[in-house]
Amino acid sequence: MYSGRSGNMDGQSRWVLPLALLIGVVIGGYLGELIGLLADMAEWLGFLNWFNYGFDFGFSSPFTLNLGVVTLTFGITIKFTLCGLLGMAAAALLSRKL
Repeated sequence: MYSGRSGNMDGQSRWVLPLALLIGVVIGGYLGELIGLLADMAEWLGFLNWFNYGFDFGFSSPFTLNLGVVTLTFGITIKFTLCGLLGMAAAALLSRKL
């Protein structure tokens, strides 16, 4: 039975899933931060702190390359939280529905 999708992806549909995952992790990360702030402000919301549980990885301080004429600074830190990962999962499910 024909599902409406071809075997090879065209240029537009190739970017749907990565873009949805990026949007999902950003929104989920912001929601995790917001929930963490609300849990800090109100004691009875303290049980929601686990949404903001996660870890960071990357460079703790930026790497600087001084070439005399030009100075380049490189650095990246990625923070994964439970709420961000839940946002990625929700975005992946929603993008599959599209």
